[in-house]
Amino acid sequence: MLRSSLIAASSVILCASATAQQGATVQSVPGAVKDAGIYHVATGTWTRNSSATANLGPDTIYRNDSQSGYFSTLNMAAAAGDWSIIDSGRIPTTGSGIAGADRTEYTVNCLQVGYCSGVVGPNTAVTFNLYESYSPCDLIVTAPVNPFTLSGSVAATGLPGGSTAGAACWIVTVDFSGGGEFCLEGDGGSDNPGEDFDTATDSFGMEWIFNGAAGTSTGPLLTGDPTWNFAVGGSITGVGGGGCYYSPAGSDGVCMEGTGLDTTDFFAVDGVNAGLGPNCYWFGGYKNTNGCALSTNTPFASWYMTVFADAGDCTGGNSSFCEPAGNNSSGGPVSLASSASGTSPSGQHIDASGGPAGQFGYFLVGGGNAGNVPVGDGVLCLQQFGRYSPSEGAALDSLGGFDAGGVFTSNNNNGGGTGFDIPANLPSAQSSAAIMAGDTWHFQLWFRDPNGPIGTGSNLSDGLTATFCP
Repeated sequence: MLRSSLIAASSVILCASATAQQGATVQSVPGAVKDAGIYHVATGTWTRNSSATANLGPDTIYRNDSQSGYFSTLNMAAAAGDWSIIDSGRIPTTGSGIAGADRTEYTVNCLQVGYCSGVVGPNTAVTFNLYESYSPCDLIVTAPVNPFTLSGSVAATGLPGGSTAGAACWIVTVDFSGGGEFCLEGDGGSDNPGEDFDTATDSFGMEWIFNGAAGTSTGPLLTGDPTWNFAVGGSITGVGGGGCYYSPAGSDGVCMEGTGLDTTDFFAVDGVNAGLGPNCYWFGGYKNTNGCALSTNTPFASWYMTVFADAGDCTGGNSSFCEPAGNNSSGGPVSLASSASGTSPSGQHIDASGGPAGQFGYFLVGGGNAGNVPVGDGVLCLQQFGRYSPSEGAALDSLGGFDAGGVFTSNNNNGGGTGFDIPANLPSAQSSAAIMAGDTWHFQLWFRDPNGPIGTGSNLSDGLTATFCP
């Protein structure tokens, strides 16, 4: 894979080779970086006064905010469509040797990002995607074998930009409270569980999609420097920064800023552009030769990004009940499994397997799980239950069917693939209108089975208890 260089000269040029300049430059930050305020995802509104508070932390699980005085521009005015850049870092898990890493998954509740924009007025629009597993410098849309798992996505609109006089630079706090929180697994997540000291499997991905033409002076602030503050414990040799939560700021006696745990000095560019094609690019000469806390003379290694999380496990408390379910015509029971989902409105997803091929069904939800009522060939184990059926409307419709392998796919799966993305709202039979942070609800799948062992025509899965992220 070609890794083109950002080389230091009188101006720094992003090149596709040592000789072919592509016209997208790295520029010095034009003046002070300003605090733009807090963007609230749930309402699409802004809070801009200095006393405003966000749903931030208490944990900082990735911090890369040591500014270089440069920002990256990618000549996005020439883009035919949305323009994507993808960077990587690492969020450690229990047993990784990084002090403070005490769990395997985190409830992301807030981001802070830094960028410069030449778009006049508050018209900059960026979608931020986080992937629990990402191989540094790969393209998201062309991942050939193991598609990267999207943990969460947020579209921020109305971001401040520049003026007719030129670009301006901003720090934006993106607050996910009110239903936008999502789970992010560390060290490569479920795709590559556990730490194995390999950036290809331990990294998470940070994708910024600039929506539409963003001008020639728009792009992220360049931050971090792997030579400043190496991570303690299980850092991957040759890459890395301290992180400053897991390796607290100043703990090395040198730098106070975050430098991004296990960052690398290259990134991917995706999208279609007449001057700069999809590829892998890197920062040649990123080293800060002027020392910590002094002005720098070359670009750093990554984008400005800080990731905050709630305390505790994201989906802790999920468990099965009413198991095993009764056998169906496939010869075995239908069982449920849950997973965190960045595309599900509630943050959680249910899969069902072991069903009769070609038969349909839908999910039930209950406020209790102490029931034990024979229904069809199975047992209903829910109390005060409601149905995610077509009669509840499209947003609450889980109607679907089993494929030839007995795997269930519903009509309501925003992420594609199999299973059911649990909605944020509840069926009308429930006293509550919506799933709230910290709630516990119980689920079963009812399905048609005309050839079942008892012959009643229907059956039920086992049960799943899910506790939703606080």
